[in-house]
Amino acid sequence: MLSSLIFCIACNVQEQEINSELEVPGSIEDTEMDPPGTYPEIIAGSAPELTAIAVPWEQSEIYCSNNASESFYQIRAIDRDGEISYIVFSSSENRKGLSFYFNEFDGMGELMSRRELDNANYSLSDKINLQRKGDYIFYFSSLEDRHARYFSLITGEHGDTTQKVIDWDRHHSESFTSDFTSPSGNKVVTFYDTKLVLRDLTDKSTDTLINQAYSGVWSFGQGSWNDKSTKFYFDNSGGVACIWELDVENKTLNKIVPEHYSDHPFFFVKDSTNYIAYCENHCIKLATILSKN
Repeated sequence: MLSSLIFCIACNVQEQEINSELEVPGSIEDTEMDPPGTYPEIIAGSAPELTAIAVPWEQSEIYCSNNASESFYQIRAIDRDGEISYIVFSSSENRKGLSFYFNEFDGMGELMSRRELDNANYSLSDKINLQRKGDYIFYFSSLEDRHARYFSLITGEHGDTTQKVIDWDRHHSESFTSDFTSPSGNKVVTFYDTKLVLRDLTDKSTDTLINQAYSGVWSFGQGSWNDKSTKFYFDNSGGVACIWELDVENKTLNKIVPEHYSDHPFFFVKDSTNYIAYCENHCIKLATILSKN
């Protein structure tokens, strides 16, 4: 079934170019990771409690649109009776201007369903969008519709249906902070404009793990916890882009996806392997830790 869902903002990488061979769709491509000392001053200045490490991850492609103007947002992985499928928003230019869509792909990257959405331009900006409740997936409608704060959406063999839902609170979307609660329920990561703060609800402690030393280093987007509530994944569009793994127990920071414009990380487990699904311009991709074999 669907794990907890999270949305993010595009990365703007300001780093050395990574030399790689031309990507073959569907293949795994090894990525040369930056050594821990690449940003020693930046990391030491803004995250003195964290240790930068360089554990390499590898990336693969789920799907790339033939339309270069199409962009993907807020990818989620769903377990449907043991088979993984992916739901994701997208936008693309057409004769009407910019249109927004809800898409579902199977585990092989084949498009299963696609529907155009109204007011999705607002939905795409909300960090706690695309929530699951029972058999339904919920997404925000327009900002002005205060009494019907979500629309519901269900896809499957009986087609798509939508309905308004009025009993869901969207207070996070109306605040200046973004909270990401761990699956265990006792840890919360909060994004502020210049800080990443970890709160432990058990002992009531608060730990500022990243505190931007100067403008442009960190610009937090979306985040996702692992299933054990020990690691937190987030994207950043500042000077140390793009997708990072924060080990909250060992206090380490590892850049797992350094490519330009990679964002919207979502953690899930398949066949005992940990994956991060993410968006990169007109593609949706996977990352997993590099095998030692």
